[in-house]
Amino acid sequence: MMNLTNVQTFLRVVYCNSLTQAANELFVSQPTVTARLQQLEQELDTTLLRRGKGVRTIELTPQGRAFVPLAERWVALELETGQFKSQQVQMPLSIACLDSINLYVLAPLFRDLTRQYPDLRLNLRTHQSYEIFSLVENHEVDFGFSYILSRHSSVVCEALFSENMALIANKASFPAGATLTPEELDPSLEIFVPWSQQYILWHNDWWDPRKTPLVQADLASMIPLYLDHPGSWAICPYSAARAFLQANADLQVLQLSCPIPRRICYLLSSKTGGWTEPAAAKLFREKLQTYLENADWLDKL
Repeated sequence: MMNLTNVQTFLRVVYCNSLTQAANELFVSQPTVTARLQQLEQELDTTLLRRGKGVRTIELTPQGRAFVPLAERWVALELETGQFKSQQVQMPLSIACLDSINLYVLAPLFRDLTRQYPDLRLNLRTHQSYEIFSLVENHEVDFGFSYILSRHSSVVCEALFSENMALIANKASFPAGATLTPEELDPSLEIFVPWSQQYILWHNDWWDPRKTPLVQADLASMIPLYLDHPGSWAICPYSAARAFLQANADLQVLQLSCPIPRRICYLLSSKTGGWTEPAAAKLFREKLQTYLENADWLDKL
């Protein structure tokens, strides 16, 4: 069994890129840090760091770089084990989502769960889709939500719901209730989010991909910040547009003359779940289905 203190010291050195800085942050001497690293390397029977006299920074060996994610998972597991032993977390549940799902689709469900079940402890994480698949595959989260599919043999993908996409803009930029053609929308004034590969292909059919948008963002929550620019516009999931309109009376949803591909949301879980799925995960599945049945702006699949 590796010494947890030695592993934590190794990570602190990596994060600081300095033995001296790591020692200061750990409130120990530099020789103590060095001794801990040597003990860890002896336990692993490998060299993790290259250290030279008079060199302020450290250099990871290939084995050291490969050990970093293992060390991080080890420390996280030790923390969760300690919480379990002290009964600080009775029902832990970890979920990874895109920000548009976390904020505009599932936030009411998460809020209700914490109120109805005091023992439930939610760990909500926001990531890109490719990261979410890896988190589920590595058992770092119980569930993931994604708008794309990916080839991961150990991840189960269940189609949950679909929703319309909406054209949104400031009321000062376009006539109220207008139906616009793609030619009437200036791509240089777009707040562009690459929602999915299918959406990008559709988008490129209507607007020249070589033209740079006003703003390109990777988070839905950034869209409203720039819609006060004259003539600016964006396309986003209806759940997000709905929230934007509630928060800002100057915004409006407009019609686009050509249909926009709907988004399908997938629930990601590990194939090794099944009957061994924790109580919190089973509870979440049940409440999620009920929530989706009552969400009239979504189409349950």
